[in-house]
Amino acid sequence: MEEKDIQINEKLMGEFGLEPGFKRRVYDKETGEQCTIRGKEIVVPGAIPGRNAVEFDPINNSRMMNFFFGSYVYGLSEQGTLDGEVVSYSIIPSRVPGKLKAVVKMIGNNGTIKEISSKPYNNETSCYADLVCRINGDNDVDMTPYDAKKPTKDRRKR
Repeated sequence: MEEKDIQINEKLMGEFGLEPGFKRRVYDKETGEQCTIRGKEIVVPGAIPGRNAVEFDPINNSRMMNFFFGSYVYGLSEQGTLDGEVVSYSIIPSRVPGKLKAVVKMIGNNGTIKEISSKPYNNETSCYADLVCRINGDNDVDMTPYDAKKPTKDRRKR
């Protein structure tokens, strides 16, 4: 993993409420539970995962990003951190041809539908990472350095 990928993945770990722990495994800050995905332990960005583990790399893995983003946004909604209740989140086409953007739809406290959306990017992981930063108040984030390459899918044995 490149250094720039390690940096953004570490930032995302913090934004998602995760932290490094014993044997460089990833833990939920709130519950103290060790994080797993598809039965595998998750190790910090830049660590060598080993046989029964996977590296935390949502910027390059759309399945991992989708999993953590969903948990994150619904957790914020349940805690009352967002100004409303999350109805859905998705990737939609942007007004910029060939680009996508991530959108979270909420029912606001006053009953109106409200949306928060990312800037347009080429791949969905960049869109979701941008949206995480926007939700946390960083509207000046630029994910273009991570947007040029296509994210990898989770490689399953068939």
